[in-house]
Amino acid sequence: MFKHALEHFSIEELSDAMIVIGYYRLLSIYIRTFDVPVDAQADGNWVKG
Repeated sequence: MFKHALEHFSIEELSDAMIVIGYYRLLSIYIRTFDVPVDAQADGNWVKG
């Protein structure tokens, strides 16, 4: 898979993508572990205040 990805992206781009993927994976683990609510508010608004 990595060889095929290198045909379309540079090594720097793949490195950046792996950092972003790792960050979002860590964030998802945190959200699931501490049961952080990710839904909109009751009125459907995403912005508080």
